Amino acid sequence: MREVFKRVLVEFEERGLPELVERELRTKPSPLTAVVGPRRAGKTYYFFQLIKDLGGLPKCLYVDFEHELLVGVKSSELRELLVAFRELYGCEPEYVFLDEVQVVEGWERFVRRLRDSGQYRVYVTGSSSKLLAREIATQLRGRAITYLLLPFSFREYLRALNVRVDLRLIDYSDRVRGEVLHYLSKYVSEGGFPELVLKREVYSELLYSIRDGIFYRDIIDRFRVRRVNLLDYIMRLMARSVGKEHTITRVHNILKSAGLKVSKATVLEYLNMLSEVMLFFYVKQLNTPIQEALKKPRKTYIVDNSLLKALGAPQEPSTLLENTVFLELLRLKNRDLFIEVNYWKEGSGGPEVDFVIRKGSEVKALIQVAHQLTPENEVREFRALVKASRKLNCRNLYIITWDQEDTIKVGSREVQVVPLCKWLLNNYVSYL
Repeated sequence: MREVFKRVLVEFEERGLPELVERELRTKPSPLTAVVGPRRAGKTYYFFQLIKDLGGLPKCLYVDFEHELLVGVKSSELRELLVAFRELYGCEPEYVFLDEVQVVEGWERFVRRLRDSGQYRVYVTGSSSKLLAREIATQLRGRAITYLLLPFSFREYLRALNVRVDLRLIDYSDRVRGEVLHYLSKYVSEGGFPELVLKREVYSELLYSIRDGIFYRDIIDRFRVRRVNLLDYIMRLMARSVGKEHTITRVHNILKSAGLKVSKATVLEYLNMLSEVMLFFYVKQLNTPIQEALKKPRKTYIVDNSLLKALGAPQEPSTLLENTVFLELLRLKNRDLFIEVNYWKEGSGGPEVDFVIRKGSEVKALIQVAHQLTPENEVREFRALVKASRKLNCRNLYIITWDQEDTIKVGSREVQVVPLCKWLLNNYVSYL
């Protein structure tokens, strides 16, 4: 096995690091770091970025356990990896990168030993089908700092296309503003999966390949799902529910009305599967007790706007905008692990605020999303924000729109109306 590891290590050295689109995720120094995320979000290339930043060989050991030479490797053989590295390079690595290590049964014991030795900084990642945040917490007993890597942000999207934007000119140059809105429109509708952005000539083929990979490899194969058609129906139903509330009972009733016999327990199980592979994210109401969480409505969001098309869901402008804002808020958790995203609603039909950003018990910001403020909706949007502001004791109030900008005084409160492009590019995190 040592000789096999040598071949794999030498092959990586000879191949060299590919050209990269720099990702914004910044990890903090830690003995053990895990990077999780949906299929094909760029986790392996992110490893390459880290290796490049850390000085490459011989400081960094990298191995991809999905390499064909490593099929069937046993956990007891993993110690040979470090021996092989020492024989090749005559030193110990400072950093150990284990890509798709979860294919090795018992991998966690090896990783824990590396971590506990204190000699290395260890990085692990894997496909969302087998290495999830929950499993890391279980297998590594809370010893890893976990980060979420999503498809490209808008800033990364522009970088991938070699588009440079001078933010100082957006307010003064129609050309610059028009160019930004052109790319923003494409990003919001076509999504940010790296392959979709970089290989436009085969966009459709790649999109449906990503969808099928998540559905069949990450869910059907992993969970051994038998009722494939039922899961497909629920997945498409949730895609049509992005930005909307759902409850287990509501989904169960829809399935029954469609003639599908299924228990509420199965509905919950399938919804959890869709969440575990990071296809959908469910956002809870603020201050919902744990014992009531399954009965209370949750709002649904999807990992990338492109998948709405792939799942046959309407691509309404308001839905695309709200989902884009949610994904950007989700990225905040990589900067501060204590940040939580909820929504606020008063009663069953009362005013609602799309996003509540909180840190512990302190509410940091309230955010509404409206594609366009009109005389018909602006009273409702402002009223909900101000009411929640008073109840939650928060004065950082935002309404994110497609292209409107203003500062509105509402009583003793001030609401910032921010265009989506500025919110994404300026990285509005002043409330953290």
